[in-house]
Formats: sequence, C-alpha cells, structure tokens
Amino acid sequence: MSYIIGIDIGTTNTKAVAFTDEGEVLATAGESYHALSDPDGRHELDPARLLEAFVSALKEVTRKTADRKGLMGISLSCAMHSLIVVDKEGLPLTNAITWADLRSQSYAEALKVSEAGRRIYRQTGTPLHPMSPLSKLLWLKDKEPAIFQQAEKFISIKEYIWWRLFGKYQVDHSIASAHRPIRYLCFCLVPEIPGAGRHRGGAIVCSCPLYAYRISFDAGLTGWP
Repeated sequence: MSYIIGIDIGTTNTKAVAFTDEGEVLATAGESYHALSDPDGRHELDPARLLEAFVSALKEVTRKTADRKGLMGISLSCAMHSLIVVDKEGLPLTNAITWADLRSQSYAEALKVSEAGRRIYRQTGTPLHPMSPLSKLLWLKDKEPAIFQQAEKFISIKEYIWWRLFGKYQVDHSIASAHRPIRYLCFCLVPEIPGAGRHRGGAIVCSCPLYAYRISFDAGLTGWP
C-alpha cells in the first residue's frame, strides 16, 4: 500500500507523520525547540536547530516505516510570516524572525496609515501587521543596517530548509502568499525600501510537481543513501 510522509515545521516543534492513501496513520515523530524571546517583543528561532529538528523527525518516521514499500512522496508545511536573512553563501545572518515577533510594531503602524501603506494594501490585499515580513524588513533596515547591507536574500523558514536539502531557493504559492506582500509583481520590491531591489526570496513554484527531488536528499544531511 502506498503512503506519504507529511512534515510540519511549526513555531514550537516539528512534527512528521506517515499515512497511507486511505488515511491510515503508520508512524509519527516530532521534536521540540525553544524560541528566543525578550520583553522587547523578540521572538526568534535558531535556523540550525530548525534544520536539526526537521532531519531528526524525518529520520525517525522513516525508521518506523523502514519495512514498508510504496513511499510516494514527502510533503512540507511550515509556520508562515517568518524571515531569515542569508548571505551570498546561504549562511544565516539572523535567526528566523517568526510571525510572533513584535519589534516591528511601530513600523507597521506608521506604514499602515501612509499613502505607501494604502497602496500596498490595494495591490496585495494583505493588511499591514508586525508579523508581515515587510514590517520586519523596515525594522531590520533601521535597527541592523550592517546586516541589511550584507543580505543576499530574505527568505522564510521553509525556503531555508529547502535550500539546505536541495541547494535551490524555491517556495510554494502558500508560503509565498504570506511572505511576498512586500512585492508587487514579479518580485519587484516596494520602493519604500531603498537598496533592497536586488534581494529576492526563492522562485515561486507549483507544489504539485516538486517532483524529481522526491527522496534525493543530500545523504550527508539526512543519512539516507
């Protein structure tokens, strides 16, 4: 009987489940982690720990189903509205700033009542809020200009995990819909963030044919042959 593995990369833990095409649960696994927070509204996750938890959960659920044949694919879901700044080598310059981080609240409020904010809302349909990567970018540019200047890409947690697995910056429409209100069309960044035009996240791709990657993970990362 064929089966699929689903993995959810959440804010407090990563969970994996293997289930048949008839919905029968074959195995589960998971690993927790702690957020880095403070009274100023900081809420971050360590990218290395996120990757470690992902690999651990995946290994455990595949170990539990090692005697079965018929794995059809692996599906990933992830907490939305995250932001990781990476350099030209793909190394994180920041932790993963999560949806729960409130340090950009004043930037979101100021932008919301501006003409730029109204234009962004008309173009994207996304209300401006501290969880938005746009608000986080405005805060980052102001508070951490050195990091902002070093940035090669601004990506989500899911894009980071995908890049570590396959060496490609790609993202599905679901995550992109939350992460890309900072762009109008074709990744054109809003002009309210000068100097950011060269920074892009992963290419948006359809989640249906993520395709030849199937189980061809880097053996050094996952321990798979």
